[in-house]
Amino acid sequence: MSRRPATQSITLVLPQPPPQLGPNARAHWAVRARLTRALRAVAREAAIDRLDALGLGRPRARAAEVTVTLVPAAARRRDRDNILASCKAVFDGLADAGVVDDDSALTHQPVVIAEPRRPAHLRVCIEWRTAARLDRGCGRATPQ
Repeated sequence: MSRRPATQSITLVLPQPPPQLGPNARAHWAVRARLTRALRAVAREAAIDRLDALGLGRPRARAAEVTVTLVPAAARRRDRDNILASCKAVFDGLADAGVVDDDSALTHQPVVIAEPRRPAHLRVCIEWRTAARLDRGCGRATPQ
């Protein structure tokens, strides 16, 4: 006897990470730290605002799927792995906002690159399960 867990999701629109946060960037450590801190704070605030607007509280999901869509300003080739790596501060901000317990609980879907549109930005969609699964053995609820 088990219930199907319901899923909930939020979508955030965030600025495109600066090139200095890319894995191939050779920026000074202090510049990277300042930009990382700023992007992390923007992601945290956007997630908190969206969760509050939907009345979801702080889900603290044990696992979640995240899909990053890059809407670039110009049409040129993009390295999807580098885009995902440059979003590390965004994922930390989601954990800071209470969407997940820890950013290691995120499963990253392949990066989607949309048609160019100014200004460049990211759409980050996070989906998690909300209901507990009922264990047949002793009737205790086990979180997903």
